Amino acid sequence: MIVVGGVGSAGVGVAGAVGSGGLATVSGASIAFGHAGLDYNDHVVQDEKFYRPAEVDLLISDPSKARAVLGWEPAVTFKELVVMMVDADIKRLNHTK
Repeated sequence: MIVVGGVGSAGVGVAGAVGSGGLATVSGASIAFGHAGLDYNDHVVQDEKFYRPAEVDLLISDPSKARAVLGWEPAVTFKELVVMMVDADIKRLNHTK
């Protein structure tokens, strides 16, 4: 999801979020760790005291307005995005040594 802001046609500030409409879960962390050659279970601990009490079961974005107004279509999948982010972090870390 991308959070955007700007000024609407009436000169009023607008904000919103753009998502692909696809479903992503915490498994993104598993994808990221796996791409870095690490086992997610060796590095992540879930503690129920940090769970949100009123968490909704499912959040899926609706990209229809971005498609209609901007002609926007997602160019990468969630998994591809996670891999790109991990690669960028690894590259950055390798250059700071």
